Amino acid sequence: MPQLLSWTSMRRRLIVCRLLACTIAGILFVLFVLSPKVSSQPTQHLADPHHGIAHSKDNEGRINHLLSPLPASGGSTLLRELAFRTRIFRELFTAWETLHLIPSEDGSLGLRHVMRHLRSIDREIYDRFRVFINAFAQKLFPWTMPYFPDHMLFHASFYSAGRGIVFTAGTDQARYLLTSIPALRRLGCDLPIEVIYLGDDDLSEDARDSLEALEGVVTVDIEEMVDDKGWKLKGWAAKPFAILYSSFREVIFMDADALFLTNPENLFHDRQYLKTGALFFKDRSVLPESRKLWLRSVLPKPLSHHIKTNRMWTGESGHMQDSGVIVVDKWKHFVSLLLTTRLNGPDRDGDEKAGKKGVYEMVYGDKETFWLSWELAGDLKYAFFEGGQGNMGVLRKPEDRDEIFDLDDDEEKDFEDDEDVDDFTDVVPKTASPTHRKPLPSAKPRICSPQLLHFDRAGKPIWFNGWLATSKSDKADYQRFEVYMRDPPRVKGEKNPWDLKGGNVVCLTGEEALEFTADEKVLLGKMLESARSNSRR
Repeated sequence: MPQLLSWTSMRRRLIVCRLLACTIAGILFVLFVLSPKVSSQPTQHLADPHHGIAHSKDNEGRINHLLSPLPASGGSTLLRELAFRTRIFRELFTAWETLHLIPSEDGSLGLRHVMRHLRSIDREIYDRFRVFINAFAQKLFPWTMPYFPDHMLFHASFYSAGRGIVFTAGTDQARYLLTSIPALRRLGCDLPIEVIYLGDDDLSEDARDSLEALEGVVTVDIEEMVDDKGWKLKGWAAKPFAILYSSFREVIFMDADALFLTNPENLFHDRQYLKTGALFFKDRSVLPESRKLWLRSVLPKPLSHHIKTNRMWTGESGHMQDSGVIVVDKWKHFVSLLLTTRLNGPDRDGDEKAGKKGVYEMVYGDKETFWLSWELAGDLKYAFFEGGQGNMGVLRKPEDRDEIFDLDDDEEKDFEDDEDVDDFTDVVPKTASPTHRKPLPSAKPRICSPQLLHFDRAGKPIWFNGWLATSKSDKADYQRFEVYMRDPPRVKGEKNPWDLKGGNVVCLTGEEALEFTADEKVLLGKMLESARSNSRR
């Protein structure tokens, strides 16, 4: 029996040492072989006597570079450097976790006691790398430190944390949730819901009490969990932080003004989500604009297959993503999500006096930072939902005029079309209208509304963004939802069917307008009734 115990102990030590050896080998391979391929500097040939493998001083210099300050100028230079460092960090972090974390048969995650099995020489290497990986994480993603002092433990905390829905809301948006959450329950969705906010000044105590009175809803203040020294977490930027700090592993994030017509739980079973663990939705294909040169300047080669079909690359539109709904497995995409928080955190805003260009000066708000972070991190496991987009509201007659929606001078400057870029064929094919939906006769049907409607692959409406009002104005009337229309397929050179107006209203001219089904009309009617009631509170 003593020999058996000794042999078992020896086997355990051998296994751990082999894991450590593999980890260290992988670290060296990534640092000194793979990293030049994604570096912002010219690639050095392996035979070059100055290459990192040949000289330890160069190796030390490479590590020092990873821990050096990031470009203070921001802009494309910063994004490319972040791509270089984040891709290396992602590889090293994965290796570090492989050494320490042990998945168990019951679905939980254990922590391996590595130090018990290391020789003195192994411990020295281990300690040096532990110091390095923690310093590297602190350099790239320091804002989690007040609440989670270690990124690995933070990541492990939601390994078996289940699924849920996450909202962000301030006091002014709480009334939206008092309508949308009961609507989700009527659709049969019983997922737990967390409403994330940023302190008492963001979401009042009365609003929190009203929300927590709803079934399965808790409110979570993350203000003290984020170290935003030198910048301020606010507004749109809170979205990725809300996803990251929520207690769930798999999250359906929803904007406060997003509303569903089908059970959102179905998205967790969607084939694209099951394949990738990250499901995004497309925005309207408005405002043709080519960002090909910019994408080339920020993304290391080789460019992914996603980028070659991205609207910013093809010139179809300067808008790719509608971030009103995001479905993500945080365990699978932890580092990519950390990078999204960075782009919406310290790198978000520019500083003209300091000569710094912010992320929000390169893309419109938070909405493009999700897929962009995945690309920068070299994480290609994401998908844009294969359904289409469209409009919903009231069918406008040919003689109706659009002056009431016209842009003011400031809005025209913000949304100026690039006339040199042609429209491109929609990648989503047109599907046949479901038989239970009645098409309405019209030569060129036109719908104007602020709502963006999303469809499943069969052409059925599943959710929409933009709340229930006729415009973003606080005094706007509630919308009448009689018909909807899909973005029609296009060929190069055809006029864009989307027409941007004022108050976030967009008109769509299509080929066929369809009536909502009886069930959908009932659901929309209850939403409107609830919204009117909550607006009087």
